[in-house]
Amino acid sequence: MITTIPENLFLFPSLWAKSQMKTVSGKTKVRMPASAINQPAVCDEPFEHTPNNGKHHCLVARVITAKYPNPLPNDGDISTAEALGKFIRNNPNYAWRNVVMVDPKVNFTRELGINLPVTTKDEQILVSLNWRNMTKGSAFEYSADKPVPGGDVIDMPKTLTTNETGGFSTKVTVPKGHSYNAKLQLAYWAQPPIQKGWTIELLAIVLIDAGSDAYSIATPLDEIEELAGLSRASLADTNGNMPRGLKVGSYVTVSA
Repeated sequence: MITTIPENLFLFPSLWAKSQMKTVSGKTKVRMPASAINQPAVCDEPFEHTPNNGKHHCLVARVITAKYPNPLPNDGDISTAEALGKFIRNNPNYAWRNVVMVDPKVNFTRELGINLPVTTKDEQILVSLNWRNMTKGSAFEYSADKPVPGGDVIDMPKTLTTNETGGFSTKVTVPKGHSYNAKLQLAYWAQPPIQKGWTIELLAIVLIDAGSDAYSIATPLDEIEELAGLSRASLADTNGNMPRGLKVGSYVTVSA
C-alpha cells in the first residue's frame, strides 16, 4: 500500500492512513516478490500519482507479509510526537519518501504544515536544516508563521553557507496540554556555480527524557547521520550532555 499527502513535517498516521494511492488499473495493493532477503523488489504494476506543480508530496509505503501483517494504527493511537517517534522506530516495514520537482538553478520557497496534537507532557522538538554538496555562499531561511505556545519560535533568518556540507537547528518546547499548528516556510537562494546532486533536508526530532520508556530506542543526537553537519556543542544540553532523540519527520529536496 502506498499513500500520498500534502507536505507536512510530522507524518502522523491520521494524515495518511485513509489516502491510498492506486495503481494504473485501480488496485490499492500489489505483490512485490523478492529473490532473497535484503534484495530489491519491484512490483509488477506501477502506482500512479500526478503531482501538483511545485508542490511537495510525502509518499508513505506499507509492507505486509503473512508473518508481519503490519496493521494500520487506529485514529488517536498515536497522539504525541514521542509516540510517533516510537511508532516509526518500531515499525521498519513502513517507509516514506518526499517527492518534489525543482530546477536546481532557481531560488525557491516551500511551505509545509506543522500539526502537533495536544501534548500529555512538555515535548522538546529539534528542527534542523541540513545540506550536502551545496555551493558556498548559497543561502537558507526558515520560519513558522506563529510562535509555539509558551513563546518559543521556529525561526532562522537568511543565512549564508560557509561550507559545502552543514546545518542549523532550532530547539523548541511545546508545553503540556497544548497543541501546535503552524505553517513553516523554507527558502533557498542559489549561488553559482551550481553543484550537481545537492540535498536540502528539513528534519524534525523529538527529544526523549532519560525516564521515558522510549529512551532505550532513541539515538544520541551526535550519532544521527543527518545531523553530522552540526557541531557537538550545538546539540548538547546546558550541562554538556548529549540528548537522545527519535526522528519524526523529514522534508528532503534533491536536485537533478
